[in-house]
Amino acid sequence: MVSYVEAINRLERERNALHDAVRATFLFRDKAPLARRDWEIAAEKFRSHGSSLDPLIESCFRGSQDTITPDIRDFIFDYIIVDPQFFRSGYLMERILRKIKRLFLSADEKLIIQNLLLTRVRVKALRNFRHICRLIPMVEDAELRAEVEELTHSQDAAIRHRATFAFTYFQR
Repeated sequence: MVSYVEAINRLERERNALHDAVRATFLFRDKAPLARRDWEIAAEKFRSHGSSLDPLIESCFRGSQDTITPDIRDFIFDYIIVDPQFFRSGYLMERILRKIKRLFLSADEKLIIQNLLLTRVRVKALRNFRHICRLIPMVEDAELRAEVEELTHSQDAAIRHRATFAFTYFQR
């Protein structure tokens, strides 16, 4: 089993730094010719950034369900563990979650999905929260159900709302 955690963390740091450089130079691009050139350079660096993970990422976007190799599977679940936040990372997470729907999950993989769900309920739902909730029937157990049900009574209205939404995906 290959671990991609450090590579995913590095990708997140690099992409966020490059994106920050684009935003910082964007504000001054029309002030002077050199400022515009700085922005163009920052934008080009951002667009052309490559990573050792690019082949795995591409396979998540283009590969069919039949092409999930052990390496891709390791990458998918490491990506979920890290849950990186960088430009376009949410789109990749959506693709990954769609691929998972057709897999037979091990106990460890189910736990990874459960942890992602609970983190998103407690912290912030993000755009792909519905995709995560759609996996609940695959990973549910009595402990997860009890935990989500308890969160439906949270003092925090946002947590209560997300937990109530997630709870509707549990099988009756």
